Amino acid sequence: MIWNRNVDTAILRRMSFVLRLDLPSRGAAAAMLDRVAQEENVTPGPGSATLLDAAPEAATVLRMATRAGKLAGEADGGTVAAEALVRALRGGTLPPPGPAAFDLDLFETDRPVDRLFSAMAGGGASDVSLLLTGPPGTGKTAFAHHLARALDRPLLVKRASDLLSKWVGETEAQIADAFAEARRREAVLLFDEADSLLFDRSTARTSWEVGQVNELLTWLDLHPLPVVAATNHEAALDPATLRRFVFKLRLKPLGTERAIAAFQRFFGEPAPDCLHTVEGLTPGDFAVVARQLRHWPAVDATDLVARLRAEVAARPGMSVRLGF
Repeated sequence: MIWNRNVDTAILRRMSFVLRLDLPSRGAAAAMLDRVAQEENVTPGPGSATLLDAAPEAATVLRMATRAGKLAGEADGGTVAAEALVRALRGGTLPPPGPAAFDLDLFETDRPVDRLFSAMAGGGASDVSLLLTGPPGTGKTAFAHHLARALDRPLLVKRASDLLSKWVGETEAQIADAFAEARRREAVLLFDEADSLLFDRSTARTSWEVGQVNELLTWLDLHPLPVVAATNHEAALDPATLRRFVFKLRLKPLGTERAIAAFQRFFGEPAPDCLHTVEGLTPGDFAVVARQLRHWPAVDATDLVARLRAEVAARPGMSVRLGF
């Protein structure tokens, strides 16, 4: 029989074999989209792949959505219909999309990111763990999304607001549930703003705060699947955290070459010479200015540099060297 949560355990015990059919991986979902599009003679819009990334259950409604889109005269291969179906399955809401993919060469790190991704994707081992540190905007969350895509696994994001509870013992239970959900979905588990969960135990004011950190550290030792923790405040982490991660990767502001490449990537034009006078740029700064252009077009490339400079200046703890 097919396993179902609503089946009484007394019935399950009498079955010779129980088969669980879970949601498809990202690669399998993409293959399903290609096959359905070919068989239904439609061209999927770019929103289809984005929806599959954010909501894996969209793969289960592709054919119906495609046919509904054709009947409605949609030009995007049924993306609007698929979004409506997923929204209904989720009780009226769609999950937020992840960061847009961009060139791995825009990560400024202390080791080659593309080689690290290839090694993890081709190595076969699934118990890899990474600690990502660095200033805001350097791409830590985007890195986790890229890793999940490289490993062909869904990404399960957990923040402090998802796990911390005012009730004693409930935070530990929710941490354990997060790891259990990651195992069930065979997902990459991301703890965003991990310093809120793995803070230095010597600064704890109560015993139950220490218990929360202990619970998370214990599961990091035991979990057999990929885990990523991201933080802007490396110094706030408990000292025992570092040895729990196979790789410790620091993402840094862009150097001159990568800043020039980012300018071309985000704005579609060569970077002016004055770009080198702005220090501390991150991919996040370029992404913010690119979003500004939808509402406030730039006069020229120099105007874009001025906006980038303003983004750096607005970041806490950053100083900007002015060039003349």
